[in-house]
Amino acid sequence: MSHFRFAALIVSVFVSAGATIIFLGLTSEPYVGDLTRLGGYQESAFGWREPQQRFVPPRYFAERFEPSSDMLVLGDSMTLRRDAEQTDPGAFWTNWLAVKTGWTISALHRRDFTVEDVMALPAYRQSPPRLFVLEFAERAISGLERVTQVALQAQGGCEGQRPGSLPVLAVQPPSPQPMPEPLALAQPARKPLDLSLGGHRLKHWLTRQVWPGRLGAVAFPMTRADLFSNRQSDTLLVYRDDLIKVGLSDVQLRQQACGLRALQRSVEADGRTRFVVLIVPDKLSAYRPYVEGFPARYPAVVPILAEQPLLGLPRVDLAFDEALRAGARDLFMPNDTHLGALGHRLLAEALLSDLEARGFARVQP
Repeated sequence: MSHFRFAALIVSVFVSAGATIIFLGLTSEPYVGDLTRLGGYQESAFGWREPQQRFVPPRYFAERFEPSSDMLVLGDSMTLRRDAEQTDPGAFWTNWLAVKTGWTISALHRRDFTVEDVMALPAYRQSPPRLFVLEFAERAISGLERVTQVALQAQGGCEGQRPGSLPVLAVQPPSPQPMPEPLALAQPARKPLDLSLGGHRLKHWLTRQVWPGRLGAVAFPMTRADLFSNRQSDTLLVYRDDLIKVGLSDVQLRQQACGLRALQRSVEADGRTRFVVLIVPDKLSAYRPYVEGFPARYPAVVPILAEQPLLGLPRVDLAFDEALRAGARDLFMPNDTHLGALGHRLLAEALLSDLEARGFARVQP
């Protein structure tokens, strides 16, 4: 190839790339969901189209421990909103639980506090909550030792009965009961020409063709197209970190259950606070029966952890499975790794049902 032809080829490649970036910058919608952003997918294909729900104002206290709270949650982005995350503050499961129970609920983020940090707060020591919920997404099980190692050392293991004097929470919904209001997908204002967005779309499209493992989002074809409200509803977008736990053995998971049980013993040692572990199934786990090419050696995390009989572990996974078999739409948001409003409501209901079944909560006559 002559130098002239080679130069012409290089120029044509750059011209084509530039034209493509301009075209995508003119036609692409700004990203709303974290998975569309991580994978470079179109919001027009994956943005949800049926309204979500939210409570205005939110019914729980976020980012602080309100004194005399009935319940304290130490959670992640399934409980608390951080900047650039899609979930509306009024849509989280804590709002639904507060409305269903009448409880005062506070929530702190696991990025800011450990369980030990929370228990050392002056407000906690003076007026501990009657219920302490540790919430985390299922994928976090692969690094759980960072959460449980202090409790394991202090308790010397996970054996031992729960204290018999722990409080029972009264369930007394407020009257009149607040009702949620509809929430439509809000598209950010877009520039007439957004070259940064166009370049992002082109870069991520090329990466999907050549090295898809470099992207933070993974797409799976589905055997059902009725479980999401978006246009490309036969494709499941999931967070690549859902795959971190692939290969975890049953033995490792039982060790993690022991660590959580030790953490439970540590919190409940004062006889004033019950401790419950609330695991939100990963999106890939929840839709497992309807995913083509499901990964091999993907562990059944929650069922194995639930074998620890004294560990308070609501079976959110079973509630999600039942809802999906019945055709629930947007249990998770199609463009995002987080729950939709329905998922948050079912999460709250699963927790409350478990507390009532164990005798930890009781409806007031």
